[in-house]
Amino acid sequence: MKKGCFLTVIISLTIIVAAIFYIIKYHGEDLLDIGKDKVIEFAQSKINSDLNNLENKQYVDSLKIVMNKFFKDFENKDLESKLDKLNDFSQNIEVIVKDSKIDSVEFAFIKQTLKN
Repeated sequence: MKKGCFLTVIISLTIIVAAIFYIIKYHGEDLLDIGKDKVIEFAQSKINSDLNNLENKQYVDSLKIVMNKFFKDFENKDLESKLDKLNDFSQNIEVIVKDSKIDSVEFAFIKQTLKN
């Protein structure tokens, strides 16, 4: 490798690494907030698709309303508690929708989980 190419590579890598450190140091929280918001949006769309696959459509509309209220309340809480609560909620939904049916007991359980 020629000396000029080697120096160009070293200088370019130094500038790129410095730019990455600068972005992380001064804009890292903004990037993390955007990423966390995308995770929440993905979880909401996944839960909606799981609810659409249920056979018993009697409780699906009510469950969507309760779930939308749950996600609207997310805006008022800090991000860490949001993600913890979302994890608990998604685990409960996953267990309940495995059989593709939902009854009044399961619906009441989900509502109670979301209120807490």
